[in-house]
Amino acid sequence: MISRILLVDANVVYQSFLRDVMLRVFQKIAIKPRFTNKIHEEWMKNVEEKQEIPWENLEKTMNKINDSFSDSIIDGYEYLEEQLMEINPKDRHLLAAAIHGNCDYIISLDASFRKEVEQSTYEIETITPNEFLLQELQFNEDKILLVIQEHRKILKRPEISEEEYRKHLKMAGLLSLVNML
Repeated sequence: MISRILLVDANVVYQSFLRDVMLRVFQKIAIKPRFTNKIHEEWMKNVEEKQEIPWENLEKTMNKINDSFSDSIIDGYEYLEEQLMEINPKDRHLLAAAIHGNCDYIISLDASFRKEVEQSTYEIETITPNEFLLQELQFNEDKILLVIQEHRKILKRPEISEEEYRKHLKMAGLLSLVNML
């Protein structure tokens, strides 16, 4: 991967395990993830509704993310949304923010959105977390494996076995890491 700037979709931040792994990888290999307030609101709203986690706890998590990655919020992109008619209205903010924020990649689990972006005239690629990790493993295998080892060690409530950790990686769609362990 040549670019080090990517926009992270809410569906990547929604699941705490996936979010934690990806943010740790970003930090370790000096990737600059970008978000919008709308992305944060979307994942937080979904987590609050589906997992019944208090909003205050989610705000703390969001603040930790923003504090960990300075200048991570893209704003002022809204003027572009009306120009992106070929993109589903609920997803236009993602492509608009990526264009405005000079991102080269959008990391997303939404296959239909990724297809829409690929078919558009914009030179922004979409990539899944697993595809991202497969690319990065070519250049940063030692660092990524170190992140995984460190991440597994911090999971203490309850402590999980290597096999259980592999199951969590698989459930998060990170098959590239499952195969590396």
